[in-house]
Amino acid sequence: MEQTILADINRLFDDQLRELILSKGQNSQIFTKSAYLDMIEKVKISKNKVSNKKPEDYQRLRRFDIVSIGEEERLIVPASGGNVMRFYVHTEEIFQILHSTHVSIGHGGRNQMVNVLKLRYKNITREMIVTYLNLCVTCERKHSVSKKNLVARPSLSSVINARCHVDLIDMQSQEDNQYNFILVYQDSLTKFLQLRSLKSDDPKEVAYVLVDIFTIFGAPNVLESGIGREFASKVVKEFSVIWPDLKMVHGKPSQRSLEQANQDIVAMLNSWLEDNHTTKWSEGLRFVQLMKNRSHHAGINSNPYEAMFSTKLKIGLKSYLPQQPLVDINSEEDLETILNDKDEIKSKVPEIVQNTAMKEEHPAQAPGPSQISHHLFILNVQHDNAIKIETDPSLYDSQEAQRSCNLMHQEPAADKEQF
Repeated sequence: MEQTILADINRLFDDQLRELILSKGQNSQIFTKSAYLDMIEKVKISKNKVSNKKPEDYQRLRRFDIVSIGEEERLIVPASGGNVMRFYVHTEEIFQILHSTHVSIGHGGRNQMVNVLKLRYKNITREMIVTYLNLCVTCERKHSVSKKNLVARPSLSSVINARCHVDLIDMQSQEDNQYNFILVYQDSLTKFLQLRSLKSDDPKEVAYVLVDIFTIFGAPNVLESGIGREFASKVVKEFSVIWPDLKMVHGKPSQRSLEQANQDIVAMLNSWLEDNHTTKWSEGLRFVQLMKNRSHHAGINSNPYEAMFSTKLKIGLKSYLPQQPLVDINSEEDLETILNDKDEIKSKVPEIVQNTAMKEEHPAQAPGPSQISHHLFILNVQHDNAIKIETDPSLYDSQEAQRSCNLMHQEPAADKEQF
């Protein structure tokens, strides 16, 4: 039944997308599949011209480049400085990209989708996103429930993990395997959120679960709660039993209301349950937690994950490659086949790969388990080849690694952003 509804929505979206293409005219960057393949061939011709390039060739190369991923060729934005690779897509892909992204962020709204999609795709526009959102049945039901306008009090903390907030959401009407409550734990500065399932609202159980979080992220100085100071005081008192060396204080009763945030969590959780055809909300909490932490937060003008860790959230290979090639990748050998062999890499990025080659030539000096190198995957857009680079853990995600790994195109893109 759901697949039938989704197929109907897909058809409606495609109809409206065709109307959008007609209204934009020939200068639009919205490609049908045939136009997309035709543009790839035109870019190849422009790139292969050694001389006698025409103005349209230069214009085309400023806007487009080609990358080969396995046997598939994709249009991308020419690399510029430290930019992440961004893909052009065609009309047969757009609906599925929008749908999977929308579900992955808990049926987030237009701005959330824009912030996620603009990192990977060049020609998915706000108009496409709004068109899709207007067709989403789940969102239509969700938006039919009115929301109160609640004003949040600015955080009193200027240090990460110095002041945190704990709250409980009553789920007794939807009991799941003896779980009756959701623990909501949030850093006041970054808005980074953690969710846990609880069997009761007993301060002892709350404290026990919080200690598990503290031993991973560290403990705050002040713990506040929207439930009231008495509850926060009881939880802090339990810490002295579970962890005698831990000292913190319970904060003043929070003047801000997290009621709206809790409503959003429940709404996202219900959407997840509906999308996954289950009633086990305790299993969906980790995914709702991810959705909330990757969603743009207006109060901090960022998403909580980036505010907490100062890096973009990565979700495996999906953070680097389009969806289609990933279907056939199951092992590192499959990945190496997609990303080409090491000999080709060594000729293109000698400095980083030389370190890898030295390790291979001297197996006696191979690193121990704690020093095994991370794999950073980027694509050589200048030579139309996909490559794999091995870097030391100390370089991964650092500015030095970014400077070493970004392969720059000589001509800047001239077209305006779609978002």
